[in-house]
Amino acid sequence: MSHQYIHTSAKRGLEPGKSGFCCVARDRSAPLDLIQEFERLSRYESVSGAISPTVLRYEICELRSGTYHILSRIQDSGVDYSKRNNHIAQHLAFLPREIGFLPDPMTILLCWRGWRDSWNELPRILELEDAFDIKKLDTKRVISNHPNEFPDLIVNGLVWKRTLIFSPGEELAAAAWIRLHLLHVPNDQKWEIPFSTHLLSSDNPDSFAWSCNWKNRELPYEIDTEGQPWVDPEQEEEPELEEEPHENTLQKLRKPNSPIVEIPKELTRRDRKRPKAKWTQSRFNSTMNLAIIAGTLICVAIGFYQFVYMKEPVEKMRIAAQKQKLTPEEKAAQEESERRQLQSKTTQEWLLLHRQRELLKRSSEATVLANTLAELGDTEPRKTLQFLSEAVRSSQGEPYPVTPALALPPEYLKFRPRQVEIDNELSTYLAELNLSFLPQKLLDIIQSLESLSINSAPIEGRLSPIVFVAADIEIAIKEIRRRSRDSTITKDLKAWNSIISFNELKESIAKQENLQDLLSIHHAFGLDDSNRYLTYDNSGRVLLPGLLSYNQYLLSLFEKYMLPRYAQFKGSPEFTETLNTLKPDSTIQTNATRLLEIARPTDMQTQLEWQTIADTWKATFVKDDLMQQTLLNYAVEQLQESKTTLSAYQSEFSKSQYESFKQLQSANNLLADLEALVANSSEEQDWVVIPKEILNAPQKISSSH
Repeated sequence: MSHQYIHTSAKRGLEPGKSGFCCVARDRSAPLDLIQEFERLSRYESVSGAISPTVLRYEICELRSGTYHILSRIQDSGVDYSKRNNHIAQHLAFLPREIGFLPDPMTILLCWRGWRDSWNELPRILELEDAFDIKKLDTKRVISNHPNEFPDLIVNGLVWKRTLIFSPGEELAAAAWIRLHLLHVPNDQKWEIPFSTHLLSSDNPDSFAWSCNWKNRELPYEIDTEGQPWVDPEQEEEPELEEEPHENTLQKLRKPNSPIVEIPKELTRRDRKRPKAKWTQSRFNSTMNLAIIAGTLICVAIGFYQFVYMKEPVEKMRIAAQKQKLTPEEKAAQEESERRQLQSKTTQEWLLLHRQRELLKRSSEATVLANTLAELGDTEPRKTLQFLSEAVRSSQGEPYPVTPALALPPEYLKFRPRQVEIDNELSTYLAELNLSFLPQKLLDIIQSLESLSINSAPIEGRLSPIVFVAADIEIAIKEIRRRSRDSTITKDLKAWNSIISFNELKESIAKQENLQDLLSIHHAFGLDDSNRYLTYDNSGRVLLPGLLSYNQYLLSLFEKYMLPRYAQFKGSPEFTETLNTLKPDSTIQTNATRLLEIARPTDMQTQLEWQTIADTWKATFVKDDLMQQTLLNYAVEQLQESKTTLSAYQSEFSKSQYESFKQLQSANNLLADLEALVANSSEEQDWVVIPKEILNAPQKISSSH
């Protein structure tokens, strides 16, 4: 598996306490000596008054942890957080066993889509999706034209050590020229030719077979532009082959700094055989002296063992005998003293283990110490160890039985203005884990946003495993609000404005008391709210927008009530004559009042219902005062106009658009709650850590304290 490392200028590096030019991302399993080599290879030089160079480099490095084939891509990346020049260096390291399955190194440098031009993320450990994948090679990126007449790098089947000279900005053309020659190199030799598209002042030019430099650019060392064979000058001539080699077969490449080791000839059994020594008086005396010394040492060892190890049971028996002679008070005092001594000793061992950051590496020892302290009355070490163990299991995709959202005790937190941090004793452990640190209420709001199909990724991307910064979350809230608004409004601005006017008018009608009696007249006829003059469907839009005349609506109420009960009123000729005069015009209120007075239903139940209608009708439409009657007529006209306007607004937007508007309103309310939460971050809140991959599916999240 390859190792990857990214180096640039950042306000906060991956390693605690580092900033400026430092590591911002790397693999978790990279060895320490390889990380140090990556940092050394991340140097860069920008040339004043010229285009910043792009360095594509390949080297073979022998380190303590093994041999690595390292590809480096270094280039300018604008300015950093302090407005100073910045560059980014990205490295890939392959083991010798991996390169046999890969194309040539320049193809990876030019075609892999994983190379980054800048780094705008928080420092992090690289995930599996960031790793090198041969499927992500895009050969369309390679340019085919070469503006300079570059010299051949392979002459008569022999690799030549050359330095290509070109104008600034032509590094990629030179890289394509190098790749063109690598394509003609046998597969077992493609990874034996180190190269660089731009020599730095700190480079050793003899380390590269092929290197590049700009015209008229001076370096602190001399470079050979004429070229020479890239072979060992002391290499002996090989015997001629019976058959001529193929013209495309390259001669053996030079491997610089390769020592020649002579292997001695293996000895035969006869050479290794030694003659038997004869017993002489001197040999016999030496043997006896050695036997006496060995016996003496054995006796001393036995005596020491008895003194040290057999003394402890005797001492325990002596202490037990002394305890039997003590009074209960003295015995209790002695036991308390022993308990305190044991607690002090165990606490010191626990603190030493904690300060060395080895609670997880030496978990068995830490568990014994924590359990001992818990039995002595100090349960905090056990809580700390349990918390760290659960955090590690959760970050590795093995959530513990209750929930992946792990609550943090308040004593682990540090509160600063608009910032909350995890205590340093825990942050060192948690910084390397794939976790997010946030308030429990924020977790609930993220869950609500996801239920509304609002993407909360801007918030999730700004959450750190060890610190919560209010300013970062406020930026994310503004981004979510802008995205949600733009995705809804820009589709149809006219419909959006109509929805806003529609809602404002709805709220205005609901607040006008003079319209409420007119809107509730249907209750007197025993009808539900679906028969209201101005009612709304389940989505909140106007139901029956075509029924605009209020008099027509009143006539429909009489028809709905009387037609099923017509037989109860047929006995009165005056009723029939008056009923026929009911029409949707200005006389309906007068004629309806007369109808209510002369009609006499024959059924007792209908008589009671009819009396209720008559009483409500008179209270609503029969006014003794001319001013009240005028106000009533004005209210009827206002109600008709309001429904007409609502219907006109409604015709300009669809049901789905209105649903999107209501969803955006709900999201804005949640974001407002979130802003208030972030502004008032305090220790009274519950704080949790949760794996980032589970944070992306908040419907599965719950909390555990």
